[in-house]
Amino acid sequence: MKKIIVSILILVLAIAMFQPLTSFGIGQMTEPIIIKNARQGEVFEKTLYFFNTEKTEDIFQIIAENDIADWVKFYDPKNPEISIEEISIPQNSRYDIIAKFSIPEGTPNGEYSGIVGITVSSKNEELEEDVLTAVSQRIDREVNITVTDKEEVSVKTSIIPNSYNLKTGDPLLIRIIYDNQSNIKIRPQIQVKLKKDGKIAHNAIYPFPEESDSVNSFSMEEVTPLKIQTTGLEDGKYVAEISIIVNEKNRYENDFSFAIGAAVISNVSSSVSNFISRIGGGNLMFGWLMIGGFIIILLFIAIKRIIKVKTKI
Repeated sequence: MKKIIVSILILVLAIAMFQPLTSFGIGQMTEPIIIKNARQGEVFEKTLYFFNTEKTEDIFQIIAENDIADWVKFYDPKNPEISIEEISIPQNSRYDIIAKFSIPEGTPNGEYSGIVGITVSSKNEELEEDVLTAVSQRIDREVNITVTDKEEVSVKTSIIPNSYNLKTGDPLLIRIIYDNQSNIKIRPQIQVKLKKDGKIAHNAIYPFPEESDSVNSFSMEEVTPLKIQTTGLEDGKYVAEISIIVNEKNRYENDFSFAIGAAVISNVSSSVSNFISRIGGGNLMFGWLMIGGFIIILLFIAIKRIIKVKTKI
């Protein structure tokens, strides 16, 4: 019984931690911002979630204090080039702000703490004394940063082809979204191998787009789509093997299948067969039987309704 009670208390505390703390008309997520293994000279991004629970639009001040006061600047995602110190939030809504923590060069290794806060001042008139006073509402969020000189690289990547079926000669376009969990900025290279029947038909390394900024630590960034020319490649089914290279090492690998030209029809047919097979629990024949049975039931219902309508007439 004691274990059950303790488990319930832990669950309640965990839920409370991730809920926004509100004070009058303002709110902010209360989960502490923890950055481990931060390196000198690097920039770390975190998203702050602010809430305006009032029935009117209001202007909120964003502040930072203690050890990290000079390390952080705030940005509106709608205008990410200019830092801000205040933001106007519509009534009964949430607004997201990007906090960029820049670790100064020469910062000694160690632990640093501070807060990022949101505050708003509302004027209240005290009639008895006939004076105007300002009541400040404020909610803080704890920040803990550990500075180290050890480099750690970890990157996850979303690889999204624009199409799995290409016409002969059409380029293969691939969206690339990096999730950088490293403690350094990264500008990954991409190695692409296109294989047909197990043989390499294309093998090239593509540099990080010059027009794109480096991907900051703890941030997610979509870069210019990768464009791979398929001119000269035979029609057929291919496998694209993608490797993400950072500091000359493979950090992430993925692959997908696609088809060029005449193979598109058979590739679509194969996709349809796979879908029907999943309906039948992995059995293609059973899948067709289930679909057929479903169609018969629909027809039976439709005929029954038609008969009822005729009977009423």
